[in-house]
Amino acid sequence: SLGLLVNAPLIKSSGQTIDSLTFRAGNDDDKFLYALTVNKAGSKSFMLQKTSLTGYAANNQVTAGLTIKDADDKDKYTVGLKAAQVNKSIRINLLDSLKLDYDKWSVDTTNYILYDSTGLIIHNFAINKEGQLLQINSKEENVNAPVDLTLKDFRIKTLTNFAEQDSLLADGTINGTAEVREMMTNPVFTADLNLDNITYNTDTVGNIAIKVNNQTANVFD
Repeated sequence: SLGLLVNAPLIKSSGQTIDSLTFRAGNDDDKFLYALTVNKAGSKSFMLQKTSLTGYAANNQVTAGLTIKDADDKDKYTVGLKAAQVNKSIRINLLDSLKLDYDKWSVDTTNYILYDSTGLIIHNFAINKEGQLLQINSKEENVNAPVDLTLKDFRIKTLTNFAEQDSLLADGTINGTAEVREMMTNPVFTADLNLDNITYNTDTVGNIAIKVNNQTANVFD
């Protein structure tokens, strides 16, 4: 059987520290298992706590589970993915085990991203919690179809609060829509987004309206 173990008790470079990094990999029956764990990583002002990435590969399928804990060993972020080969395509699913900034989010269990050399299809990639919504969808089941993004009352800190910080990196609420065309070749997009009560570090930015009409590549209105 194949087995690999790598330990790095302490790595320091340019003010950044990685504490207790361990990587394990090996066979278990018909699966190849892997696990990467870190006790702490970052700087004094921005520290990632107790992080692990684990999963397995078997039967043309790969899984990945990311967990980020806080200093008190409580799960703060958990994200699970499954990727499988389907004919000549790769199909990726977001698993219904999502936790963002301590809160459990609902995941549309019919979601998938289908990718091959001709492009990709995004189907019902949607997460929601208590009125907040992030949804990404191809308009049609076609690799050339435009992709729509919808955000409703989505709190920015949901994605920016993953590390222990001196101050919250960014917060505020996003509402609106965006559309991307020709994503895999020469992307063009339109967007109508409202960002309310935006803060960055300790500064109040206020409200921002973003309207983009980029129907021609590299030309913005």
